Amino acid sequence: MRGWLGGCFLSLLLVTGCAQGTRNDDTGPDGMDSSPPGDTGSSMCTPACGPSQICRLGRCRPRCDPDGTCSTGECCEGACVNTALDPFECGACGNVCSPEGNMCATGTCQCGSGPQCATGETCCGAACVNLADSTDNCGACGVRCASGAMCVDGDCVAPPCPAPCSTGETCIDGACRCGMAPACGGGQGCCGDICIDVLTNPTNCGSCGAMCPAGQMCVGGTCTSDIPCPAPCAPGEVCDMGVCRCGAGASCSAGQSCCSGTCTTTNTEMNCGVCGNSCAAGSRCCTGICTNVTTNVDHCGACDNDCGSLADSCMAASCRCGDGSGCVEVIIPNACVLGSCIY
Repeated sequence: MRGWLGGCFLSLLLVTGCAQGTRNDDTGPDGMDSSPPGDTGSSMCTPACGPSQICRLGRCRPRCDPDGTCSTGECCEGACVNTALDPFECGACGNVCSPEGNMCATGTCQCGSGPQCATGETCCGAACVNLADSTDNCGACGVRCASGAMCVDGDCVAPPCPAPCSTGETCIDGACRCGMAPACGGGQGCCGDICIDVLTNPTNCGSCGAMCPAGQMCVGGTCTSDIPCPAPCAPGEVCDMGVCRCGAGASCSAGQSCCSGTCTTTNTEMNCGVCGNSCAAGSRCCTGICTNVTTNVDHCGACDNDCGSLADSCMAASCRCGDGSGCVEVIIPNACVLGSCIY
């Protein structure tokens, strides 16, 4: 009986490959670990593991000896691993270095030849980086953002504009644009990717799509029927729909003024210089000024009648030299000097 049991035990060892108890029993086909409770990784390896191997963390590893010892390292739940160099079992069973470290040296996780990365950093190649803001490793190792782009929260995005873009404009490569053109200037709006003067455009008055009612114009970005004139109207005239008018007529021509709604020459005794300026009796309107033509030597008897050198005064609307009449102009020069005619 004892000999029969010993033979059975030896046969069982040959078939099972020295299973490590119920915790690591391989119940699947050869080379397949049926994911016992102690296997914390993938239980399926491709290609399938050999009869003397066990699938641990998605990799085939030599099975441990029946006594739990391992000639190349440490026995981790039925698998023989090198905890001094294996980055998936670094220093202890199941201690995975990634993502803070991608190498294992003397049982310590490292990033390249240096220490493992701090919390929040990832070991990419041999350098510790922050995947949230690294333009060369954005979101994952080796994901490089395009030229000019930024890495924000692990995504490559275009650089922001220094200030918010106006309505209708978009931020492209750090600059506000209207369509593909530069941003609109002052007094303009981006309407359908085109810069339009919203201060004067009646179909986009003040903002894109704001159309003025029929008969109104856009002035300063506001629809109005009170259209200003291009220049101030003359005294007495009014601005009507952008046109200066005197009464119901047009603007007065040069030399005239709008007096009570009528264009009038302001060089008359009733409107001398300005509307309503009436000259006194004996006065005439000379060049827009009420003038007493009975005594004025420049306008003696009539406007622009200048006594000149032949008289030294104007009396009763006549030029005089001294107490007499004005000197008579002859061929030789003469003049009124100290009240006398000198020839």
